[in-house]
Amino acid sequence: MLRDVVVERIANAPKLEKIAAKAADAPARIPSVSDILACWEEPPERATKRSDRVSEVPRPPRAPRLGIDYLAREASNASLGAAGERFALDFERARLIRAGREALADRVEHVSATQGDGAGFDIRSFEIGGRDRFIEVKTTAGGKQMPFFVSRNELDVSRERRDSYHLYRVFRFRDEPGLFGLRGALDQACELDPVVFRATAA
Repeated sequence: MLRDVVVERIANAPKLEKIAAKAADAPARIPSVSDILACWEEPPERATKRSDRVSEVPRPPRAPRLGIDYLAREASNASLGAAGERFALDFERARLIRAGREALADRVEHVSATQGDGAGFDIRSFEIGGRDRFIEVKTTAGGKQMPFFVSRNELDVSRERRDSYHLYRVFRFRDEPGLFGLRGALDQACELDPVVFRATAA
């Protein structure tokens, strides 16, 4: 009920809607932190998988949709995404340098900038022992629990490279950035909900 009231309130408040839209679209800069490695946090506790539940709890009625999908709008903010990737890139280099692997730190590659977005990951980094670590970065100005979008290609690559694939979730990015990591295939590390379908006329 509270969610419905909040959604209805926002939908009927054009000024508030404009403020939220402006925040989602705002250009981003990399925040200054004293110790980037201290930004690492544990991932949120994962809810029980639907398939593991003894009885499925009925979904509540859908709340009215807003005119603007702020989650999608923020996800399409190229400035925010690029800044989050550079933040994760700095984190990876700092992690390897602190472990005494400066040579590996020098080889960390911002793949989405050097090769484009088709690789299915944004950063090629390394484990301390030298094995590849392929990192997809998802950035939000919101909190740790904020949902994010995953492409079909990212899902496929995460399955193919499950032993070396990591998702880095960068959150609270504009104020007090934190990040956590999930390893392995995205459909195993996360609960995926289909929100877009490709349709062909029968």
